[in-house]
Order: sequence, then structure tokens, then C-alpha cells
Amino acid sequence: MTRIDRRMVRYALQADGADLAFPLITAEGDRPGPTGLFTGGIHGDEYEGPLALLRLAETLAAVPLSGRVLIVPFANGPALNAGRRVSPLDGINLARIFPGTEGDSASYRLARAIFALLDEADFLFDSHSGGVELAFLPVAGFYAPGGAVGPEAAAASLALARATGLADLWCLPPLPGVLSFEAARRGLPATGCEIGGRGHARPEDVATYHAAYLHVLASRGMVEQAPPPAPRRIFEGNWVRSPVAGILQQAAPAGTVLAPGDAIARVLGPTGEVRHAFRADAAGLVMAERNLCSLAVGDLAVCPVRVSPAAAA
Repeated sequence: MTRIDRRMVRYALQADGADLAFPLITAEGDRPGPTGLFTGGIHGDEYEGPLALLRLAETLAAVPLSGRVLIVPFANGPALNAGRRVSPLDGINLARIFPGTEGDSASYRLARAIFALLDEADFLFDSHSGGVELAFLPVAGFYAPGGAVGPEAAAASLALARATGLADLWCLPPLPGVLSFEAARRGLPATGCEIGGRGHARPEDVATYHAAYLHVLASRGMVEQAPPPAPRRIFEGNWVRSPVAGILQQAAPAGTVLAPGDAIARVLGPTGEVRHAFRADAAGLVMAERNLCSLAVGDLAVCPVRVSPAAAA
């Protein structure tokens, strides 16, 4: 039977001498196989992945497992306790500082401790959502070849994203400091997924993540699971930031199909004046939407993406 070990991993001390630690759940099968690292809660206001990872641990305790599964359900405890995207200890976005360092602030030490788990892993599944401010369609991210990501790592990243069984794949922007990107640039198969948001954890979003975890494990021969459906679409593109401050008025929610010139949203001033209008530059789809309507200059505002002509299957 599968053995489950639950412990806290210390990575730093607070000023009062109290430990800073993150939870690590290890599922050890009684048959040989690969090791998978599953992470969630890099941002403290994202709950879908963490709750699905706790459910995954319960599932694995009751089924035969080949290999080992490392689960970090709530990576960023200080941010989780504050219900914030970034750590209240140092104001740092953990998702931009991997692989971290040993000697800087608490967040950098946390990044280093989590990144060290990649030395034991054969693949990485990093779980995200829109948090309080945003909301995503379910998408499995992968990295295209080029720059720091070699062709073999890119192909492995795409294969892992496909194995999730999610209908839509997203060619992720190559952002240094992101856990999945830093793993991919080192040659490790990695996917970073986005499901849900709005500061909630809808049961259907948690269930979608849980199913995706099992599909990935099945693709590696670690559990028995029916083959996932093939993805339908591959998205290319990213968020557009607001050039002005104001109130965002949505015209096209997530999932809306766009034609060139279609209205997506506009930014209003306090007397109703239109400060900026967002329109589609090309045909595509709205992959995610902003949940928080107040906008500062530079905030993520709209997320129109193109549907790649490359066949997803």
C-alpha cells in the first residue's frame, strides 16, 4: 500500500525565533517508478490547487502507486495567512524569485527550499489560479522552445500539459523566476496550470485540478486511470496591462470568442468618462478576466489570446 508522510519543512526563522516552514506530503508507493513534484499556494490567495492537492494525498493513500509523489499544498504560508498574493513579511512575489537564495529575505529562502525539491523530481506540476483579482478558464501551460528552454525540454513540457486532460493549453510567457519556467530551462518536464480564481475555490475547479493530477500520474505509469481526452486548442498571448487608472467595465467575460476590433473592456473615470478602451487586435478568445474592477496604472486588465493554428492533438 501507499505510505503517506506529512511534515513541515523549516526554511527560516522569524524575528521572534519562531520557525517558518512549509508543508510537505510524501506519498511512497510499494512499486518502483518516477518521482513527481506537485506544488500549490505559491500565491497566498489561490486556493483551488492547494485544496485539490490535499484531496490528491487522500486519494493516493487508498490506491496502488508506483514511484513517489511530493506534494507542497500551501507553499507560501505567510501569504496564505494574510490572504494575499505576496508575502506580508517582505512584500515579495514568490512566483518571480525562483530558484531563490540562502541568504536573503524569508521569501528568497522559501524559494530556495522549494526549488531544492526539484533535485528529487522527474517532473513538476505547479498549480495556480487567478487569486482574488483575476479568474481563468482551465488551462495547462507549457513552454515553447527558444532562449533558455531547449527543444527537448519544450517537447516534454508540452507533453506534460497535454497529459493533464484539460481542453485548452497555453503557451506560457518565459518569465524568469517562475517555478515552472526555471524547471523547464533546467530540462525538467514542467507544466504550470491556471484554473479558477476570484478568491474562491469552486468545487468544480478543485475537481478539475484533482482529475488533472491523476491524469498526469497515469501518463507516467504511476496510477491506473482512464486516458484523458485530447486538448482542443492551444492559446498564445498574455495579459494586457492598463495604461490608466480607473474602474474596469467588462464587455467580454472569459470564454468570449473575439473578432478583430471587438470590445473587450473599457476603463471609466469617476464621472463616467472613458479613459481607455480595450479592443481585440486579432481574432481569438478571452482566456481570463479581471475580478477586481478597480485599476491602477500597470495592473493586469484584459487577457485576449489567439488560438494557435498548430493542432493541439
